[in-house]
Amino acid sequence: MALLNVDGVKFAYKKKEVLKKMSLEINEGDFMAVLGPNGSGKSTLLKLLSRNLKPDGGSVFYRKEKITSMDTKALARRLAILVQGAVAPPDILVKDMVSYGRYPHQKWWRGNTQEDLKIIAWAMARTKVQQFALRRMGELSGGERQRVFLAMALAQKPEIILLDEPTTYLDIAHQLELLELVRELNKEEGLTVVAVLHDVAQAARYAEKVVLMEQGKIMAMGSPREVINPENLRRLYGVEVEVCWDQQGLPRIFIKGLAR
Repeated sequence: MALLNVDGVKFAYKKKEVLKKMSLEINEGDFMAVLGPNGSGKSTLLKLLSRNLKPDGGSVFYRKEKITSMDTKALARRLAILVQGAVAPPDILVKDMVSYGRYPHQKWWRGNTQEDLKIIAWAMARTKVQQFALRRMGELSGGERQRVFLAMALAQKPEIILLDEPTTYLDIAHQLELLELVRELNKEEGLTVVAVLHDVAQAARYAEKVVLMEQGKIMAMGSPREVINPENLRRLYGVEVEVCWDQQGLPRIFIKGLAR
């Protein structure tokens, strides 16, 4: 069943068309990676899915309801977003940062209930940040901070999480650690994931569906094996590559050089 449905969505920045009548279905339990060169509309798509932008045409539906007509807190109880380069006050404690994820479930006069505290503890344990619950955000490494932001998103108990280049500024080990965790949440908790990624090999390794975006349109969509091939990557990025798949179904992508 479609959790999010993008129906003929258009969007322009200062009359420059960024998304061109795009349609896309995101189903329950999907792990979808969105790939494309800079300026192809990837981040704009996530902002439209999360209602941070309003489409100039078409609509985005959450379970058949237009997200533009949904109550803000109601949407936040169902959908979380982890933006690129997220920041936090350096002096705030990790446990307090994670607790902000419960805000959509609370009335303004009420603090954390026992149920809230239980969910906060679960989110911190799931992301392995409980060991620095009493540390301040400014004391953490980039990888640790990103896990805290993910814990805060999980504390919302959403059905779907949107990740906008979540591995930016992380070293290779922390990139893999974060994506492994997201895949575990997808498989074990049923969390639907839409992730904008730059690394083609990581998209092929972790996602079950891949969307290739080119100039505001979907160029190709399908399983990693279906869409990650030399022809599509040449067209998308202007490079010559060789793509091989090992016995575990993992890709090996070799860049030969610029396409001539």
